[in-house]
Amino acid sequence: MGRTLQVPMLPLALRGFREAHTRHDGLRLSADPESLYVSAAECVYWAATIDEQIRGRRGYANFQANHLGGQLLPGVRYVRNVKTHGLPMTMQKIVGKVYPITFPLPGFEVVWLPLDALPAPRDKTNKYTQAQADSYAQHLAGQPTRHTFRLLADGFDYLATIDGSPLSEERDAQVKN
Repeated sequence: MGRTLQVPMLPLALRGFREAHTRHDGLRLSADPESLYVSAAECVYWAATIDEQIRGRRGYANFQANHLGGQLLPGVRYVRNVKTHGLPMTMQKIVGKVYPITFPLPGFEVVWLPLDALPAPRDKTNKYTQAQADSYAQHLAGQPTRHTFRLLADGFDYLATIDGSPLSEERDAQVKN
């Protein structure tokens, strides 16, 4: 029988998020919103996994309180926890310009639906909190998905600069290797 290779979850989740985010950014000029739904689902999954890995560790509470990337993480967890099986149904295609504008301008944007327009959960056993729903309503609803994932990427980069944070530990381990 072969040897099992253990991959630490945090570096894998960071890589998964970065790759999905890069793919999502690259697809924004395509004529295929379904591809954006797929890459957005990947970004949500990996961002929620990163959140699970860093929650409660040094620098996390400060990050969540003082950085927009940290403030929208509960909203991302809401999407993942409540809408896992219907994640594409949390987004919609909008034709035309959506702010913040980036160039080149795509012909459409994929934005998060308002909280009250989300499909109802299939069952009542979903694990989410009111704070997560509030974060979704405040930071994600109506925003382009690209904006959410850019803020998360910026937030993870910021957290990596704080000495002793779980992401700075990860950065330091990569430098050593």
